[in-house]
Amino acid sequence: MYLPFLRYLLALLTAVVVLLLLSVLKSPYPLLPLATVGLAYLLYGHGRPLCYMGVSREMLLAAASPEEVRLHRDFMEVRVGKRVYLHSFLRVRDVQYVDTPSSISRVSQSFINALHVPGLRATLIAVNGRGGLRYYVRLTGCYKAGRVEGVKRGYAAAVLTVQRQLMGMGVRAELADPRRALDDMRIRLVKVNVSWRVPPLLLASALTAMIATMVAPLSPLPALTLLVPVAALASLSINHLRAYRGGVARLDVAWRYAYGVELLESEVPGEAAIASRVSSMRLLYGIESPFLLMVELVPEDVAAVEAKVRRALEVLEAGRAGASRLSDELKAISIVQLGEALKRGALPFRYRIFLLADGQQPVQVLGTASHSIRPLQGSRLLGLYATLLAEDPPLSALQRLEDRVNPVYQPFRLGVTSQLARYSPASFIVPRTLGRGRALRLGHSVRRDEPVYLEVDALPNVHGLLVGPMGSGKSTTARTLALRAMEVGITPIFVDPSGEYRPFVEHLGGIVVDLQDTPLPLFEGPVDTLTLLREFQRAMSYVAPMSDSEAYLIGRLLERGFRDLSSLVAELERAGLGVAAKLRWLEPYFSSRRKLDLEGLLRRRRPVALCLGSSEGGAYRHMPLDVMQFAFHIFLTHITGLVLRRGLSDVRYLLVVDEGWLFSQPPPGFSEPLATSIARMYRKFGLALILVVHDWGDLDPAYRRHAGWRLAMASSSPEYLSVTRSLMELGEVELRWLSEGLRGRAVLRMAHRPHNFLLQVEPEEVARTDYWWRERPRLSRAYAAQGCSR
Repeated sequence: MYLPFLRYLLALLTAVVVLLLLSVLKSPYPLLPLATVGLAYLLYGHGRPLCYMGVSREMLLAAASPEEVRLHRDFMEVRVGKRVYLHSFLRVRDVQYVDTPSSISRVSQSFINALHVPGLRATLIAVNGRGGLRYYVRLTGCYKAGRVEGVKRGYAAAVLTVQRQLMGMGVRAELADPRRALDDMRIRLVKVNVSWRVPPLLLASALTAMIATMVAPLSPLPALTLLVPVAALASLSINHLRAYRGGVARLDVAWRYAYGVELLESEVPGEAAIASRVSSMRLLYGIESPFLLMVELVPEDVAAVEAKVRRALEVLEAGRAGASRLSDELKAISIVQLGEALKRGALPFRYRIFLLADGQQPVQVLGTASHSIRPLQGSRLLGLYATLLAEDPPLSALQRLEDRVNPVYQPFRLGVTSQLARYSPASFIVPRTLGRGRALRLGHSVRRDEPVYLEVDALPNVHGLLVGPMGSGKSTTARTLALRAMEVGITPIFVDPSGEYRPFVEHLGGIVVDLQDTPLPLFEGPVDTLTLLREFQRAMSYVAPMSDSEAYLIGRLLERGFRDLSSLVAELERAGLGVAAKLRWLEPYFSSRRKLDLEGLLRRRRPVALCLGSSEGGAYRHMPLDVMQFAFHIFLTHITGLVLRRGLSDVRYLLVVDEGWLFSQPPPGFSEPLATSIARMYRKFGLALILVVHDWGDLDPAYRRHAGWRLAMASSSPEYLSVTRSLMELGEVELRWLSEGLRGRAVLRMAHRPHNFLLQVEPEEVARTDYWWRERPRLSRAYAAQGCSR
């Protein structure tokens, strides 16, 4: 039942009783207990700093330290008295890409709802340090010391359930080593003895009481009057003796400032408002100042919240009759809003927020995001230190009285998931690529200050694909990739059927090879003769398939020393064998006396354009398509063998294959092309293969599945967009990004990331296609000059 002004009525009744006693007893002594209680009330509200005069940081850490801390591989045990706390840290590595208000609201609220597990207390930890911003979820179970061994299995199952729920909603959470998590939080486990001290306030109270006792026989009333503040101060000091007892400090916190944070907004936000709150919290992602933000969540019983809602409705009913206070009505409205949120599927929590920092920048950012920040001192700082490893120390009976006047520790607030969604990983883990190691910068995202990198060192498979219709900017992007690869020490090699990349490579000071004029040796190379023969037979399936008996016959001739194609064909013709006719198809393209020294070419570490044709006579003529496929197969066999023989594990060469549709189909009679076999077997070695194609159907499906990254260019073609949406798992925002068909727009997907990245390619000027149409001389003249020089 709601009774407004009850506190004031009780105070008035007490005053009336005291006045009656004074009038009856004719003595001031009845005022003394009332004065003691009143002074104690004032001291409980405002005098707590007096209790912590002379208390050092080390003393607070000792008072907050547990008796024992045990670290295991994926959880930790903390013993405090008769209770044991089990902590597991889930490190959130990534969050699916969300951009629309509805998706941000859905993912953020689902994350908070997943932490509403009875028996588990969740702490959201966002820590910004040397390695960037890291996000942890600490799941805590509290059990009696004698039962902890029996409940570990159930605790582990509960943690695993939470982890699976988070993974199901696109949040990549991994169990972290507690040592690493504590190190990121800048919490060290130590063992430092701290000596005890006599509380100055209690000592002063005792001395004053002795003086009052000595004076009492001479002047009873002044002595008793002196005991009034003494009793009040003593009761306050006794409440906080824990800070002076000393002992062993088992933790150390390397933060300069500690704050209690309170969320000022009381209303329950809607979908659009949640997205706005998340955006405001993302400002913390970009600051350089180190900080640790902790949001402690304790699941609240829904029935208890519903009971509060019923009491709040009583207050509002009394307000309609004019019999309630305005402050009570405002609180009741907030609670009723929480009840409405529960009906919409939200879950209730008791929560509180702490901030540890070395500077003022995080404080300013939180202040602009509707938070009140106050420095923590005394018992509230002690409570924070205790919360880092366990929870607030228990309150004595006298401390509970003080807690009703002024909370001893940082108080919990009641909230629902829609209010707490701003503290989800979507606010702190912005889906950005990392420019570490040999990452290749491709361009920027929607915002120009958000660069997008191809994370070469982090890719589980270095081979990729670049797909886009004509005019989408594929060639420009491929040249840009080559330039950025050179910046990090990776040598680009272009397989160029049409001669398009020839002037670009010459401009870079690279080497242009016309494979028909300087062919590869077909039966000599970095791999053994048997492997070369098997790959030769496989490649011949593109031109004129060979049987095993014909391959065996060629092998016998190779053993006799026939290594040149012309001499091999002549010997087969003398023997009257039909396989000579098949080899005749290759002879015009692989009979030049000049042979390509591929190993020497790679050692020079200069860009290479491998043109599948000839420039003899001043005009470029490409090989027939089937011979191109044969030549590429042989080339890929040679270069793979060279890289493997050198034992290269890091990417040293970037092989860009233009017109990849030519080389993405398997030879007749075989299940897959050589490019797919390499993508399967050699996921991380010294050669990265990029197939540049016009359409998804041009690719071998197995290569597409095994590729470590995909880059889809923009186009307005409905058919292309439909297939791209399916194969790239595009969301609404990503699909709209591509559907406008603007040149240079793309979506990047990397196998080790759970989401896509919007990309606007930033090409170098020399990489643009229109640059070469505008600046380059006529190719025929260049080829003619090259022919004359020969």
